[in-house]
Formats: sequence, C-alpha cells, structure tokens
Amino acid sequence: MSDLRAFQWHFNVKDRQHQAALAPRVPDPGCVYVQFDFMQNLSVPQSGTEPGSWWYANCRIEYTVFGVMLVVVSEGVRRTKFITYVTDALDHGGLIASRFLERVLQHVPEDTRHINFWSDCGLHFRCYQLA
Repeated sequence: MSDLRAFQWHFNVKDRQHQAALAPRVPDPGCVYVQFDFMQNLSVPQSGTEPGSWWYANCRIEYTVFGVMLVVVSEGVRRTKFITYVTDALDHGGLIASRFLERVLQHVPEDTRHINFWSDCGLHFRCYQLA
C-alpha cells in the first residue's frame, strides 16, 4: 500500500508542476526558472555504421542524458534556453546532477535576484548530495 501512495504522490506532484509550467504568469524581473531531469539513457552503436547483419550481435554504448530548460526574465523579456548534457557515467544520482547544475549556473546572469529550481520528486533529486 505504501508503494501505491508513493506512486500517487509522485503522479500528483508531476501534474501540479505541469499545470504550473503551463499557467500564464507575469514574468518576475531578475528571476530565473530552471527545470531539469534525467532523460532515458541514450544507446548508440560503437562504430560509425551498423549493418543489418549486426542485428543480433551489436555492440552499443550507453550515455546518460540530463536535460535543462532555463528561463531568464530580465527587463520584461523572457528568454528560454535548452541545455543538454551527455556523459558516459550511467549513474542518475544526486552527485552527477549537482555537477550538471553547477554548469547550468554559469548560464545565469549576474544580476539575478533569485532562482527557482523545478524537478520531479525522484530520489536522485531528494538526496543529501543535491540538497
């Protein structure tokens, strides 16, 4: 039963975040919105070509993909920037997420008054390493 409650909570949080992201709001000058999540691992062939004869015996490499939507509001103008990080570290943990977010902060203007971080409530974002 606790697993069902946890799933319901996760689903409700996702719905609230989605509705908040779609809702029209007055841009707050000096504010930056950062929405981020891990995407499904990307699997690519090791070679530049992959003939059909490799269908059952192919050799592939997996990569972790971390996606970020950065919205900067300054002087009444809203600018959106999409950032994608790709790494061969397959861990979807808080430590690697914090490293990616450190890089995202390099894209934040210096005159920013506050930053709103948005993510799902997965364990990798609720852990001590990211807090």
